Amino acid sequence: MLAVSVIFSFRDAKGKESSTKIRVPSTFSFAQYREFAAAGAQVLANMSTAELYDVSVAVGLDLSGASLRTLATQFADVFQKALIVVRSSVAGLFSRINIPTFDDANTVDGSDVLDILDPDVQALITLLEDGLDDGGLLILPVDARGNDLDEVSQAVEKFRKS
Repeated sequence: MLAVSVIFSFRDAKGKESSTKIRVPSTFSFAQYREFAAAGAQVLANMSTAELYDVSVAVGLDLSGASLRTLATQFADVFQKALIVVRSSVAGLFSRINIPTFDDANTVDGSDVLDILDPDVQALITLLEDGLDDGGLLILPVDARGNDLDEVSQAVEKFRKS
């Protein structure tokens, strides 16, 4: 089972940011991780002169039993990305999602625009706008502030740093 990472983010007087990660076993509840993160934040804040402005918990998932692609294709390139911009339910806010090694087959011929008629692109847009119904539990994606995502406003192919 993969360890859980608790990531503590700091900002210095010049506005520069850095983070540190403490891994903990994957056997605890989310409430227990929250407690660890809050207590750890206080301990680290006491040892630092920087602003500790964020703590996040990253839970790894073992996908070995899933029927996903297990090897990269010959033309996979992490610098070739799909950029999806999704408006938030709060006016003026949005979320950007970059998908590395985007498949050109999902773009409109002769352009860098994602083909919204392509079933794979439609599935992604539906996931982002409408969420996922997991056996009666609706899981809706949100922006960084926790606001529901509302509508995909841009879907293009970009070449970016990984």
